[in-house]
Amino acid sequence: MIVKKYIKEKTAMQEEIYIGVAQADIVPPFSLFMGGYAARGNKHFEDIYDSPSAGIVSLRQGKRKVMIVRADLSAMDANIIQEVSEKLEEKYQIPQDCILFNVSHTHSAPLGSPMDSILLTDEDHKLYRKFVSFLIDRLLQISNKAIKDEEPCSIYLAKTSFDLGLNRRKKIGQEIRNAPEKNGFIDNDLPLVVIKNRQHNIKSIIFSCACHPVTLGSGNFKLSADFPGYAAAYIQRHLDCTTFFLQGCGGDIRPKILENGDCWRKGTLDDLEIQGKKLGQTVIKALSGKMEKLYPCINSIKSAFALKYEKKMSVDDYEMVLNDPQSNLIKKKWAANMKKLLKKGLKSQAKHHFILQKISLSENTHIFAMSGEVVAEIGKKIKNLAPNMNIITLGYSHASSCYIPSKKMFSEGGYEVESYYHFSLPGKLSSDTEDIIINSCKNLFTQSNKFIYKN
Repeated sequence: MIVKKYIKEKTAMQEEIYIGVAQADIVPPFSLFMGGYAARGNKHFEDIYDSPSAGIVSLRQGKRKVMIVRADLSAMDANIIQEVSEKLEEKYQIPQDCILFNVSHTHSAPLGSPMDSILLTDEDHKLYRKFVSFLIDRLLQISNKAIKDEEPCSIYLAKTSFDLGLNRRKKIGQEIRNAPEKNGFIDNDLPLVVIKNRQHNIKSIIFSCACHPVTLGSGNFKLSADFPGYAAAYIQRHLDCTTFFLQGCGGDIRPKILENGDCWRKGTLDDLEIQGKKLGQTVIKALSGKMEKLYPCINSIKSAFALKYEKKMSVDDYEMVLNDPQSNLIKKKWAANMKKLLKKGLKSQAKHHFILQKISLSENTHIFAMSGEVVAEIGKKIKNLAPNMNIITLGYSHASSCYIPSKKMFSEGGYEVESYYHFSLPGKLSSDTEDIIINSCKNLFTQSNKFIYKN
């Protein structure tokens, strides 16, 4: 546990903070395949329920600059992040380690990052590159608007909770299956960052919760931002402010949409309306309660460190997968590719690099953003490291790479542990993954503003 006393009084030396916001839809002027479900294959989206969007919050305090980029995608390709970051640094002198990328993880948006489990043709790859170019241009346009929108602001923090999801890891017989587990771990925290202008009007609200946006299911071929988009739209209609959703650590959580109380039901537009309205109402209600004024002291620290694999896979290991009648087509494709790489003399990675970023809004308010589909229990443990601080934990940040299971899950098994091949990893992550991440978070509480890279 980290305990520290913070001075809350605003000092005469404190610099004013300037904040700008902007957002726009990211629907391309052409149809392409969708992200989130391998079962859809490369079938294109057919229509639009509601438009997935991207938004940017630009913060400037003295010489320090921080930018938060969010998008309604299931994931964002590392090449997109790199090119956007480089251009923002070149044009606006925003250090790349001071830019946070987070996706809502909606499963009803265009494909934001290719996966081996979605089998694409050469023509598909050309179309994907066309979308990448469109998305990069759109993000740069939004960032330009956000920077032009900067004005003196104040920041407040409100905390509430919302009962949206259920844990999806249920033990049935000797297996962990994707089914509602009413006694499973969930994190219902709903933090709000409220930005006000000099006239004390709400300029923007950033809200976050931890839950998979998978309401419409794999059979849906219409674009939608899912419940985060519906909630943001509800808030914007009632408060006339720009609203941003950041995805928390909800790798093992999905919306509580049930049939007969004990199995998942495919969601509908009515479900999205209900979810969005209830979540939006909870956010608005929290604004009339206690809000803590923050005395801004912005900075960003980004750390890249290694997660280990359970074992170093060999050609024989991949051959066993190929010969296993229980291996599905996607896993066999993965094993064949990994075997080919090894035979060519290309060594499989012994370690998997993970990105952790801490964005500080004030001395006692921090956002911890992690790559990958981090499960709820890890997110909560990070918050509990510093109970006297305001800690917001995010998964699905940077280039989301794979599931990040808790230590307990490795002994239980289940999709979060066994899905590594969908993400082109050479093997299963090591069971000490959680420990490595938690210890790295502890270190970030005391680090200065710089980029840290650990071998």
